[in-house]
Amino acid sequence: MKRFLLVAFLFSLFAVAMPTAAQAEVNIREIPVVGLPAYDLRLAPAGDAAALYVGERARTLLGVPLIGYEVDAAAAAIVLIDLQTGEERMRFNGQTDFAADVTFSPDGTLLAGYFLNGEILVWDVATGEVVHEIAALPGSYQMRFLPDNQTLVALQPIAPAVFLHWDITTGHVTRIWRRALASYGQLQLGDPFGRLDYGVTAWDLSPDGSQVVTANGNGQVLLFDAERFQSRQLRAVDADPARFPVRHLRFTASGREIVYYDDAADAVQFIESASGQPTASVPVTGTSYALSASEIVLAWATRDEEIQFISASEPDQVTTVPIVVPEGLRFDFNAPLVFTPGDALVVGGFFATEGATDSVLYVVELGGS
Repeated sequence: MKRFLLVAFLFSLFAVAMPTAAQAEVNIREIPVVGLPAYDLRLAPAGDAAALYVGERARTLLGVPLIGYEVDAAAAAIVLIDLQTGEERMRFNGQTDFAADVTFSPDGTLLAGYFLNGEILVWDVATGEVVHEIAALPGSYQMRFLPDNQTLVALQPIAPAVFLHWDITTGHVTRIWRRALASYGQLQLGDPFGRLDYGVTAWDLSPDGSQVVTANGNGQVLLFDAERFQSRQLRAVDADPARFPVRHLRFTASGREIVYYDDAADAVQFIESASGQPTASVPVTGTSYALSASEIVLAWATRDEEIQFISASEPDQVTTVPIVVPEGLRFDFNAPLVFTPGDALVVGGFFATEGATDSVLYVVELGGS
């Protein structure tokens, strides 16, 4: 804990005096993504592979309509890419619709997909075989595995938001998480701003499964204990409603801190999960960010097709890595960014234009990180 508080203190120094930009020695590996012109990604727990799929962000980039769309089998597949060799390890098939979300089990042996048509499929990562199939509820559910590798927590985010616990073996709902209501009228469903208080726009599950953190469209951040699902407020509702200021809400790898991008402050905010107290605020120039597993390097994407880094060892310097976008592709500055356990940065967010069918992803390794 002391090490991370030191890191947070250094980040706080950064917030006082804007550091200077610097170039760094980097190794960038470009990995071809065949058959997916745009994609979302999930990193395997070991950090050696990434599952790529056409999720909500990718469908938006590709112009897929919300209704009346057709699904190509190749586009619906989930592709597992080896981040060391750049080769395709596996294609996970069997689904007939696009994925709402994809997640790995904590031990890395299972991959689960929740599809818009309400189907949940669970594959054995080693063989690609479907080992569990659940007839769930249609919609854009988001999900995480609990640490038991057996239970999927699936969020229905629209007010009133509900978390369903699915046992992947039996296919049964074993528990429901939701906010307590004094009355149904409390939901303010007739008020377009008030009803946002009871939806969820961003969330995460702590690594040990003991806490859930959520944000809503009015900017409120709540931390729930998983046992009783009682909450405490970490960020209050904004004076101006419906600005959706909290993005990319997550726990750190240790679970000791909660991190999110605050659009109102143009900064990444750090909060200690035990006390609920802010520990740092780091100004950044892009909404998409990643914190290394060691919790000492912060990276973010910019509108200028760059990735910028700050390290606790050099809090007064921002390292800038230009992203060379291949011909026929574009780079989304809201790109998915994620660090491997070895602190290499996986950069997604590339998407094809003018009917191209392939894209790329980058693995960035800083010489000094």
